[in-house]
Amino acid sequence: MDTGKHENFDYYKGYEGEGEFIVSLNSDNGIRYHVWEGYIDDIFENPVFTEQGRQGLTKDYQEMQGAFADDCIYTSGEPESYLEDLEQYRDRAFAYPETKQVYSLLVELFETASKNNDSVIMELS
Repeated sequence: MDTGKHENFDYYKGYEGEGEFIVSLNSDNGIRYHVWEGYIDDIFENPVFTEQGRQGLTKDYQEMQGAFADDCIYTSGEPESYLEDLEQYRDRAFAYPETKQVYSLLVELFETASKNNDSVIMELS
């Protein structure tokens, strides 16, 4: 299926055949980013817990739901809660230098979605 989106594999090169996380803005025919699952693990495998409990991508990752359910294409309905969750990881040190770039990409996508009343499409394959 041609979505009209351009594919960016910068964060997946060298990891072909391993777990892949695909993310893009819903209403934008711009870029679909392909990310090695190891970078996503690096961000969320040691979760930050808050008074509100798990939320956003942390909740999805830890409970294997939403964006992290098997072979599922998921559209975030509340980009603000995902963005709030991501903000908790801003000062974290990551195992891979590229993880910080992937983290920044996710923040940027959710910020844009929040500003434009949009959503983010995510898929784990």
